[in-house]
Amino acid sequence: MRHPSSTPGRLLGFTAMLALAGSLAAQTAPTAPAVTTPATPPADVAAQPAAATTGKVATPKSPAAPSMELPRLKTTGKSDAPRLAPTKVTVADLSPQGTAGARTVTKQNLNYLALDAGKTWSRPLRGSPTGTTFVSFLAYASVGTVLDIGGAQLTVKPSTKAGYAQVGWTGPAAGSSTPPLLGLMRLEKHNGADLVALPVLTLRLDPAAGVWDLYSFHRLVADDVPLPAAKDARQFSLTPGAQGAWVLNLVTSDENPLFLDANNNGIDDAFEKAQPGNKLLAANANAAQRTQLVQTWKTAQKTANVPAWKIRRPVPDTFIAAAPTK
Repeated sequence: MRHPSSTPGRLLGFTAMLALAGSLAAQTAPTAPAVTTPATPPADVAAQPAAATTGKVATPKSPAAPSMELPRLKTTGKSDAPRLAPTKVTVADLSPQGTAGARTVTKQNLNYLALDAGKTWSRPLRGSPTGTTFVSFLAYASVGTVLDIGGAQLTVKPSTKAGYAQVGWTGPAAGSSTPPLLGLMRLEKHNGADLVALPVLTLRLDPAAGVWDLYSFHRLVADDVPLPAAKDARQFSLTPGAQGAWVLNLVTSDENPLFLDANNNGIDDAFEKAQPGNKLLAANANAAQRTQLVQTWKTAQKTANVPAWKIRRPVPDTFIAAAPTK
């Protein structure tokens, strides 16, 4: 598709190319399975028809929250899994709603919630307190940021490598050491703050079993992590580190938004049916059986040829500064 030859057209096209590099910078460390997440061109560029064909330029789209492109909630392209029913999904309102130090920001035609250091922002989670719930989100965070998702806690920690951070989870005992979950992630300047662009993360909260799982994009990176018993209503809560944080999207659902999971055990049904016996693990299977199947699946994911997730996200300040002025 051709774009208009005006200066804004070239600038937006250049920004789209740079967004691809920014998305690649958000990937996990080499120790994690390679999953690319190139950003798609900005909607107002991709939507422009060729001038010679129509003689018109499409009206730029209004700013919106970045789409996470969850496979069962995709806004573009096709998905192999059936779409989730709207009655089973809640898209969170990302407005400040009176929270001190919170504000709505528009950058590169994307809307998001910006939070100052130490200012906690929360939203309730859908579903029964004892039922399995899935929470997917996209965020940028500074070192020291703490996320509490229905009792499952993630922390952005400093790395021994300069210019990088890593994500860990808070252990059941105070001070207990936990391994990094996502490898090293580059800290980059975003509106002057050093932030890591987290991948699309999805948590599977299973209060009945007292555990939670974590997916980076669609890959399972942590399973059967102890989940503390809920004392109050379940919430998604984010407390930024010293340089703040952004929340770009937040979705909760009653079913897995990544793939079909009829027996609700957090494992892709397609993989289960491909195993000896060609059937799903029984809903009443014991923990040892699920653990064995999970480990087999995680091993298979490391070598699987998985299509990239194409999402748009704000690019770092350095990319904007490098864009041509004419």
